[in-house]
Amino acid sequence: MKIITAGSAFIDIDAYACAIAEAELQRLLGYAAQAVSTAPVNESVTESIRAWGGQISSSYQANAADSFTLVDVSNSAFFDQIVQEDKIDMFIDHHT
Repeated sequence: MKIITAGSAFIDIDAYACAIAEAELQRLLGYAAQAVSTAPVNESVTESIRAWGGQISSSYQANAADSFTLVDVSNSAFFDQIVQEDKIDMFIDHHT
């Protein structure tokens, strides 16, 4: 499965939206994909946005076949704790 995740400190609106959108895009392309983040969601993701029903899981069970796409983060010091660096397949990030 493709695991779409972001940073470890918190999930803001751009990471939240990007993870959900990328997981949905991958599913539409025929891949098994899930947005996952163990970081807390910050106040930029309002209750009205959460009510839209975007699926982002807060728990993850490792599977040997999983790969990781990271959104809104590219510095390994800030990766979500679930990330297995040798299985990263893509970064989607605006940071240098």
